[in-house]
Amino acid sequence: MDELSADELRGTAFAANLRRAFGAPVEGDLPTRFAVLLDRLGEVQSPQRPRHADPHRLGA
Repeated sequence: MDELSADELRGTAFAANLRRAFGAPVEGDLPTRFAVLLDRLGEVQSPQRPRHADPHRLGA
């Protein structure tokens, strides 16, 4: 059984929400215009910082 990483699950949920917002079917391949939009968003998105960047910070 294949399990998705947290990033893959987040991306799948985002794609489904994008489809719903624009009235596209939730199942099936992502329409080309949405795929292009996601690629552009991925290019401008800042890289994620490690969760434990500051070990002395509490409640992070």
